[in-house]
Amino acid sequence: MKQIIVLTVVSFFAATSVMAATNWNGAEDTDWFNPNNWATGSVPGESELPQIDYVEGRVMPIFSAPGETHINKGLRIASSGVAGEASVEIAAGKMVCLDYAKLISRYVGQTSKVLVSGGELEVQGVLDIAMTAVGILEITSGYINLEGLTIQMFSPATYPDAQAYVRVHGGEMYVGNLIIQGNYNIDIRNDGTLMLPESELPVIQQMIGEGTLTAYGDGTANSGTGELKVEVLDGTVVVTAIEVKPEQASKPSPAASSALNVLMEANPVELSWTAGVGATSHILYASTDLDELNAAVDETSPAYITTTTNPFYSFTEEVFPEETIYWRVDEVSTAGTETGLVWDFTLLEDTLIDNFDSNVTAWVGSDLNVSAGTAVRMGTQSLQLSYSSAGYAEKTFSKALNFTAGGLESLSVLFHGYADNTSMSNDFYITLTDSSSNSSKVNYGGESFSLDQQNWEAWTAWDVAIADFDNGSIDLTSVEKVAFGIDGGQGDIFIDSFYTYPQRCVADLGPAGDLNNDCVVDLADYNVFAADWLATGYTVTPQAVAGDPVVYYDFEDEGMFAETVTNRSTYGSDPSLYNGTRTLFSTEYSTEGAVGGCIDLLDVAEVGNVSVPASVFDNVTDAVSVSVWVNLHVLEENKHAPVFVGFPSSPANVFNGYVPWVAAPMRVRFVTDNSEVVQEDATYRGTDAYIGVWNHYVFTKDITTGAMRIFMNGDLIAENYTAETMPQISQFMIGASPSFVQRMKGKVDEFRIYDYALSWEEVLTLYGETEPKEVALDSAADLLEDNTVDSQDLQLLTADWLSEILFPEN
Repeated sequence: MKQIIVLTVVSFFAATSVMAATNWNGAEDTDWFNPNNWATGSVPGESELPQIDYVEGRVMPIFSAPGETHINKGLRIASSGVAGEASVEIAAGKMVCLDYAKLISRYVGQTSKVLVSGGELEVQGVLDIAMTAVGILEITSGYINLEGLTIQMFSPATYPDAQAYVRVHGGEMYVGNLIIQGNYNIDIRNDGTLMLPESELPVIQQMIGEGTLTAYGDGTANSGTGELKVEVLDGTVVVTAIEVKPEQASKPSPAASSALNVLMEANPVELSWTAGVGATSHILYASTDLDELNAAVDETSPAYITTTTNPFYSFTEEVFPEETIYWRVDEVSTAGTETGLVWDFTLLEDTLIDNFDSNVTAWVGSDLNVSAGTAVRMGTQSLQLSYSSAGYAEKTFSKALNFTAGGLESLSVLFHGYADNTSMSNDFYITLTDSSSNSSKVNYGGESFSLDQQNWEAWTAWDVAIADFDNGSIDLTSVEKVAFGIDGGQGDIFIDSFYTYPQRCVADLGPAGDLNNDCVVDLADYNVFAADWLATGYTVTPQAVAGDPVVYYDFEDEGMFAETVTNRSTYGSDPSLYNGTRTLFSTEYSTEGAVGGCIDLLDVAEVGNVSVPASVFDNVTDAVSVSVWVNLHVLEENKHAPVFVGFPSSPANVFNGYVPWVAAPMRVRFVTDNSEVVQEDATYRGTDAYIGVWNHYVFTKDITTGAMRIFMNGDLIAENYTAETMPQISQFMIGASPSFVQRMKGKVDEFRIYDYALSWEEVLTLYGETEPKEVALDSAADLLEDNTVDSQDLQLLTADWLSEILFPEN
């Protein structure tokens, strides 16, 4: 029988255009559709960006257009201005934002707010709630449809009052993708409904467990007086709120619909709740069967657990990964019995053996320490195992554990080497020992590599099938001890996050045709394939640099004690206005530059840098490029090797380039406006690619296209389209931040700033390339790895059609 697969490939071409801001001035009234209320004299349309800022005495707009749809390019609220609340209310009609919406709140004391009180808001991009103050997204009636919602407060430690509030107090809100970081609260009440794709269920469960998603709360964590109801209906997570009567039990722990990661040797699960008013005792029911729980009425019911006078209970019944427990507490008082609400918690698929964040003293062996520093992958600590020729760390469980219960099939552990280690990864092993002292040892079977690693280099995830320990003598249903060991060499190894799992998807071990990393080849992979159909590599040919740099420091012909760094650019009427100033004694001129001479930011205690006049940025309007050669002496943890730092005139307007950012993971990074970041995970290169080697970098930003790019040695290594604003710089330095907290030690040469975005062709010329550059295709759909996506790749994809490979394979 022939199987005919028809693949329809659709190409989409997105045009970029300049996004013009139209400012609200509220000159006459609150009517959004009154053109006199806008600075341009016209209501913003499809190609314009409404911008709403607070000014004392200014009224805020109300969008009211019953039965009508109005399209804007986007929406920005509180991106400038002074302390106060900038807002828009959508009362009737439908507002569509083609690109994005931003509730920015850049300055302390600012609030940015969107209120939907009866109309509709559709954002076809992402709605961002960000920065350093307060942002509020609220709906009391109507509908909000967001392709994505991102909450990313800037530096919560520095700005503790920065807070994002999402209030679903009526109406419906749909969020296609949810990304959260920083201080926030999402609260639901009345008939408010929050909806997300089923894939977001773990995020919802995590927020409930952390107390940041509440019902009838006051905006703070764990403040909800009501209960959340979470359902999955036709692939959609639906979250609503239930108001709790005073006589009912409330505030359960674990929180309703939360997901738990249970410590393997921890039994029981501790349950607790707030007693209802007047309750003298509490009847606890629990079951994995929701119908059985709902039918429970007394102690003869299968779901009956206990009657207690305490508002807590140690749940000793055995629980398994991916199992949902439904439970209810009925309150007994002199007035009778008040039936409780149904709560539930779900056990995550991974069962924690040890995360090393507590009780590390249970591990014994050779030289062991707790690492609470940078050598930590998850949580706050890892186990540090020091070894000389051999080393081991062993833990005896508080009770024998069944490593096959509940469908458990694999172990997973993260490990990491240390600088100057003299061992290989395949010398590392795990040993299990049962209650009869029978043992089984499994060595790391992955690619052998040196454990001589810096802290910012990648951790290794080791997945091992539990069946691999079955040597015919060990009883895997009664494991009493676990040990990590290493044979040969000398040094330290760090161990973190030790879990058991049932059979699951491990993306690197899935089918070759699995393009979306879900371990099955299906229509979703064809969609990924279709998006890159006929994509191919291409050629970039060097071209002459079209414009003069605003600043050009070649660091040539300078005197030993000269503080001035001469600007060699011919830009403007007086190039000397942009001469730089270097720090003496911690910098010196060197003849060993990338091109002739250079400046050396010395590897000494004092911080060396070159100060560049901030007025350079007066010439920068829509785009900017920085081109520079760098040769590092050393990489210092958390100093972040800044080749340039622009100190902002406001907290948000940084302009920094790092080569690289020295933390886990190590990244070549370009940060502007704090929320506009482009970076490359540079861990794979290792430290030798930076120390004692000249590298050429170009950082470009263009707000007319939104493009931010980083080039390294003629290659485009990172790119995105987040650029919206240009920096407002009060100080600019090469090699250090103004506070000297961040610093770089190394040589710098051929430093240029341009007032436009250099093209890739121009970047190649600055790098010194004269021949065309062949750019390889970067696409998961190029299965044949022949630099094009075509019918041959399609044949490989269809060969894996509907195949599924989980770990471990059975």
